[in-house]
Amino acid sequence: MPEWHVIAWNSMLTVYARCGYLEQAIKLFENMPHPSTATWNLMMLIYSQAGLPLEAKFTFDRMSERNVVSWTTILATCAQRGYVDIAVQLFQRMPARNVVTWNSLAIGYDHSGHVKLVEEIFLQMPQRTTVSWNALLHAVYQHGSPCHVEVIFARMPSYDSLAWNTMLTAYAQGGDMLSATILLQKMPHRDLVSSNIIIQAFAYNGCLDESTSVFLTMPQKNVITWNTMITVYAQRGDTQKAKILFDRMPQWDILSSNAMIQVLAHGGRVTDCAREVFENMPWKDQRSWTALIAVLARNGHMQDAINAFQAMNLEGILPDEITFIAILSGCSHAGKIIGAREHFLLIQSDFGIDPIVDHYRCMVDLLGRAKRLEEAENLIQSMPFLPDAVAWTTLLSACRLHGDVTRGKRAAEHILRLSKSLAI
Repeated sequence: MPEWHVIAWNSMLTVYARCGYLEQAIKLFENMPHPSTATWNLMMLIYSQAGLPLEAKFTFDRMSERNVVSWTTILATCAQRGYVDIAVQLFQRMPARNVVTWNSLAIGYDHSGHVKLVEEIFLQMPQRTTVSWNALLHAVYQHGSPCHVEVIFARMPSYDSLAWNTMLTAYAQGGDMLSATILLQKMPHRDLVSSNIIIQAFAYNGCLDESTSVFLTMPQKNVITWNTMITVYAQRGDTQKAKILFDRMPQWDILSSNAMIQVLAHGGRVTDCAREVFENMPWKDQRSWTALIAVLARNGHMQDAINAFQAMNLEGILPDEITFIAILSGCSHAGKIIGAREHFLLIQSDFGIDPIVDHYRCMVDLLGRAKRLEEAENLIQSMPFLPDAVAWTTLLSACRLHGDVTRGKRAAEHILRLSKSLAI
């Protein structure tokens, strides 16, 4: 093709964008002899979808000719990516506005948490669509009162699935399960999202039987549905049903595997189930390793937990504060003072993590169990932050166990002073 037609160039640009070849798309665009306005618009959209709003704005600024699509694309890009000030400037400069540009600005204000500005722009709109109403409804739901959400919902001329699900979420998160259930029954078409919302809401509010009932009647389920129900059974302490459900899942993701490992931790079924789940995971993240370490440590397999920690490091996955809590807590219950000290020092020296109060609590608990009460007290007093009542109570319990009345009295005095300061 000696001289490409602009449609051919644009088609190739679209292919690169869909395949995620951003660099090739940019190179192709820069080499185009005579890009059309449609080409410039397409390049802006490519930058927008790649999460590069400033590059999209730079492309817009370079355009010699712009049409309504150009203005709408760049306004929506800036508004929805958090550059609301730029979006407002563009909106004010626009030679002509349509309902899409009004909606884009409203959505941008919503994403930035400016509920009052969403209301203002909504009232100024010459015409409103379902998208306009949804932007207002979502803004009020995120940043307003539940009663206000109900008022907006009642005023809407029509509802789509997003509106129904926003109202359903508002009821659910407010704990109003009666209204949520009534609304669910009124929905003309219950989709997967609405079913997941109600399952999670029932579970969050302690209505575990209701969650199970909705789950069993769902014609379709996705990974969110399965993960939620695994958590529901875990809350009931029914690890066997959780494992059965996990095995029935058509496909696992890393969240479901991590959740299953944590569920099994509370059931004490380490060797036969938790490790099996972990080993069958196609890839593991920080949470996966931390969950396994916590399972092993909690169930007395401390050396295996330390081995898992070392394997985690060899895989190039860095631990976080929670990982070290699992290690230190396990060392405490196993009475491994040397191992706990070594890992406590590693927190900052090797991984650059500032120890948090939970790390110090674990060490105080360990020293208290080992009858090294003076060291425990010194550690509390050397914390880089004000010791809390939990640390002193841990020391007090150890003093009571080992009969150190004098030190126990000092710990009790600290607890009393902290209680008085909190009461003021």
